[in-house]
Amino acid sequence: MPNYSSENGLFVVMEHEGEDIDHFPIAAFVDHYNNHRYHESIGKLTPADVYFGRGETILAERRRIKHQTIQNRRLNHQRQAA
Repeated sequence: MPNYSSENGLFVVMEHEGEDIDHFPIAAFVDHYNNHRYHESIGKLTPADVYFGRGETILAERRRIKHQTIQNRRLNHQRQAA
């Protein structure tokens, strides 16, 4: 049975030699928690995004998209109003 620990907000699976952890249900949870589930307390990022330093890049891209979306909506509204 593998061991599990939490390191820097990530769940870490420590494999034992010769063991395949893919058949353990907790491995699927750990993968989902670290790589797919967005956490509100860390800016709606995944723990892996923060741990591997991708957080600021992702947040900057979200801000850029939001700004562009607002600009497009304003332009569309102005066109409809004219």
